[in-house]
Amino acid sequence: MSNELFSCEEIMGLQRLFERANRFINTEEKVRKSQVLAGSIAHEIRNPLSKIKYHFEKIDSDFLSAHKKSINSLATIEIEKIHQELSEGKKALQLGTQFIDVILDELRGSSISTSFFQHYSAASLTSQALNDFSLYSEEHKKRIHLETTNDFYFYGSDTLFSFVLFNLLKNAAYYFDSFPESHITIKFEKGLKQNKIHVRDTGPGITEEQLENLFDEFYSFGKISGNGLGLAYCQKVMESFSGSISCRSILGEFTEFTLTFPAINIQSNGELTNPRIKQHLSGQSCLILSTPRLSKKLTENFNGLNMDIECSNDPYLSFTSLKDHPFNFIVIDHRLYITHYDQINMLREGKYGHLAQITPLFIFNSTSINLNNDRVSVSKHAQGYIDTLNGALAFECSLEAIINDAKFAPLGNLNDKTVLVVDDMHANRLLVKAYLSKEGVNVIQAASGYEAIEQVKKNNIDLIFMDIHMPGMNGIDTAKQIKKNR
Repeated sequence: MSNELFSCEEIMGLQRLFERANRFINTEEKVRKSQVLAGSIAHEIRNPLSKIKYHFEKIDSDFLSAHKKSINSLATIEIEKIHQELSEGKKALQLGTQFIDVILDELRGSSISTSFFQHYSAASLTSQALNDFSLYSEEHKKRIHLETTNDFYFYGSDTLFSFVLFNLLKNAAYYFDSFPESHITIKFEKGLKQNKIHVRDTGPGITEEQLENLFDEFYSFGKISGNGLGLAYCQKVMESFSGSISCRSILGEFTEFTLTFPAINIQSNGELTNPRIKQHLSGQSCLILSTPRLSKKLTENFNGLNMDIECSNDPYLSFTSLKDHPFNFIVIDHRLYITHYDQINMLREGKYGHLAQITPLFIFNSTSINLNNDRVSVSKHAQGYIDTLNGALAFECSLEAIINDAKFAPLGNLNDKTVLVVDDMHANRLLVKAYLSKEGVNVIQAASGYEAIEQVKKNNIDLIFMDIHMPGMNGIDTAKQIKKNR
C-alpha cells in the first residue's frame, strides 16, 4: 500500500483538469442533442414540403390540365404562364428536399457519397442555380453578371454544386444594401489540366487574418446570423469533386472565390467511348423522328454502339406501325414534338397500342431554343433530353444521366393495377396517390407497418411502395413479415 501524499497544488491541478474534462463532456452532450434536434427538425420539414408538393400536383392535374384544351388562345397562354410558375415552384421544393438530404447526411457524419455523381455542364448548372436563387429584389438580381463563355464539364452532384454556389452568392449579396455599387461577376476558365469558376464581388473585401480562417468550421464574421459552417462544407463538397475552393481578397475592393475542377479529357474520334453507354445501348433499337439531315447527324452520334436505328419525319405513320415493329426507345426533334403534340399525347394514352405506350421517349434540341422556356411542357411525355448541340461530351453526358436515372427502361402499364402505399406521413401518401391515380392505378393506403400487413391479407396487391423509416415497425421489418406470411 502506497503512503504517498499529494500536495495542494497537485490536487488543485487535478480539480481544474476534471472541471475542464467535464466541460468538454457537457459540450459534447449539447452538440449531440443539437444534432438530434436539427436532424428531427430537418426530417419533419419534409412533411409540409410534401404537402405543398401534393397541392401543386393537384392544381396541375385537376385545374391546369383541364384548361389546356381551351379554345380561347389567350386563356391558354395565361394557363401556360401559370403552369410555368407552378413548375418553378416544384423545382424549388425539390431543391429544398435535396438540401434536407444533404443536411441529414452531414448530421449523421456520413461522407459525401459519389455514387450518384454525373457529368454536368458548369454553365448550365450555374444558370439554373442563378434562376433558382432567391434574392430580395429584381434590382439585386440585375447586379449578378454571368459570362457563359469557356463552359466546361465536371463530374459531381448538381445539388451539392448548387449548395456551394448559393453560399457564395448569399455571402456576397448580404452586403448589397450597405454597398449599393457592388456587384457579382461569375466567369469560367478552361485549362489543360484544370477548369475554374471565378465568383467575384466588389463588396467590402476580407482582411488577411480573416482569409486565414475562412474555411474553418464555426468561423464567421460580419453577419449576425452566420454559423461558420457554410464555407467549411463548401470545401468538403469541392474535395468530393476532386477539386478545391480558394479565396483572395483586397479589403475595400473585392473578394473572389475560385472553384477548381479537374479537366475532363474529350475524345475527338467521333465515336462514343463511355463503356457504360456501350454496354447499355449496344443491340438496342431506336426510332429517330426528325428531318433527314438532323436524323443523319443523330445517327452518327450513336456511331459504334451496334444499334438498330430507323429514321422518319412523320410521327403519325411511325406510331401506327409500332405495333408491328416495336422499338426500345424513341428520340424526337423538339420541333416535331411541338407540331405533333396531339399524336404524342395519343401515344402516351395507349391509342397506338400497349407497346407504344410503354416505349420511353426522349427529346433532343435541333436549335439553341431553351426547352425549359418553351410554351409546350415536355415533362409530361418525355423521359429525358439528349444534348446534340454542345459536342460529343455533352451528348455522352446526357446519355449517361438517362442511364443513371434508369430512364431507358420500359415505362410499364399500371392501368387497373392495385398498389399499396405505406407511409406514416399522410401528405406523402396523398402525393404518391396523386401520381399513381393519373396512370389508372387503384391505390390503397396504410399508415403503419402493422396496417400494411393487414391490407396485404385482405387485398390482392400488385405492388407496394413503403417508407423505410416508420415508428413502430419500420419498412424493412414490415417487408420481411409480409414475405414471411405469403
